[in-house]
Amino acid sequence: YSRQAAELFTGSAAICEASLSAILLYDGDAAVPEGFFPMCYPSEHIDGQHIPNCSLWFLLNACDSVRCGGLRKYRERLKEKAYGVLKALSAYENADGLLEDVDGWIFIEWSDARKYTKGINFPLNMLYRKTLIAISEAYQDEKLRKKAEQLGKKIEKLSYNGEFFEDHRMRDESGESMLCGHISEVCQYYAFFSGIANKEKYPVLYDTLIERFGVFRDEKTCYPNVAKANIITGMLMRLDILNEYGEYERVLRECKEMFGGMAARTDTLWEHLRPTASCDHAISSYAAVAIIRALNGIKR
Repeated sequence: YSRQAAELFTGSAAICEASLSAILLYDGDAAVPEGFFPMCYPSEHIDGQHIPNCSLWFLLNACDSVRCGGLRKYRERLKEKAYGVLKALSAYENADGLLEDVDGWIFIEWSDARKYTKGINFPLNMLYRKTLIAISEAYQDEKLRKKAEQLGKKIEKLSYNGEFFEDHRMRDESGESMLCGHISEVCQYYAFFSGIANKEKYPVLYDTLIERFGVFRDEKTCYPNVAKANIITGMLMRLDILNEYGEYERVLRECKEMFGGMAARTDTLWEHLRPTASCDHAISSYAAVAIIRALNGIKR
């Protein structure tokens, strides 16, 4: 999302190319598990924590750049690094090919979804699937594409409960994986963002997301069993999904509600819906992209 905003504001992909190529220069250190990318090179988390799914987000951006003709100088290095990440993650694949009990800080977003990461976390696996597709498209790897297709089917079978996609499964004493009853709004957005769900396949869930969820929802009275999403990453995914389906007026209303008060109060856009952490975050700049798309009727 930050990448799209940077290109919108500067009219060029140069900043993004520089950032992506800098990370590709990384050659390993003790702070980052073997095979993964650093979260922010050359700096790193002050507490030494590592978010493994940051490598997946990085690959989504980098592979998209390669697919569109960018990062020419680093194309082969990216390929080597990308398959290194997949090799590192393969150690956590269970018999179904799903990632399970991945080490590190599994950051889904700043909501109760962060509490539902043990065992088989489905937002993580949805992102994994989307990353497999991105790598397969960048490097014409049919084997990876088929793996992503099978992974998507497994996620649907094991996560969808007939109404919502649940966030995770954990194993009982017999070793059988069981749904835990934990449901977050952002998990539904991950399902649509990753391509596992769409309006045609899940029309009732789509209507629920569009009409009942979002920044205006009072989670105490409307689906109190579903953890409300926060800006990073759920609400930004929501704006993306709304634009994809032509819900342009809704995008503009929700952006005004979500970001208008922030801009008036601090001249910045925040990391959370409330001023409880950094009140200036690069990812929230995607609001500008969402607004431009909505005003001009731009879909994919």
